[in-house]
Amino acid sequence: MMMGMKMDGLEMNMKSKLPKGLKKAKHTKFRVGQKVTLKAKHMKGMYNAKAKVAGVYKTNLYEITFKPTNGKKTVKDHKWVVSKELKAKGKLKAGKKVTVLANHMYGMKGAKGKIVKVHKGPAYVVNFTDTKTHMVIKNHKWLTQSELKARK
Repeated sequence: MMMGMKMDGLEMNMKSKLPKGLKKAKHTKFRVGQKVTLKAKHMKGMYNAKAKVAGVYKTNLYEITFKPTNGKKTVKDHKWVVSKELKAKGKLKAGKKVTVLANHMYGMKGAKGKIVKVHKGPAYVVNFTDTKTHMVIKNHKWLTQSELKARK
């Protein structure tokens, strides 16, 4: 049996959907279909992976710390979720307590946490081949523009 992909100690939900109502970003540095190299280290096998942009959305990204609903240990500084994946009273800003609506990983949806950092968008979704397992990861959410590098 093959182990599922893990990130921050939690198993990734490969069937997680995009939040409804996201607006596509226009005039971004990278466009849908463009080949890129990943410069993020969100999980093993991601850094320097070859990828293709699957979506670009006009939204800020949020780094969060949260306590998973499945009893796993607190996830610190998780990158990234977008505003439609957080529920809070008032403006989303660093230090704000939130309920996580995202389900990128099992134990994430419904978790209580707080925003650690806000990053101005756009938010990218990518398809990439894991450099360690060679698994193809489809629609990985989320990456910032600075976490992508153009490739020929």
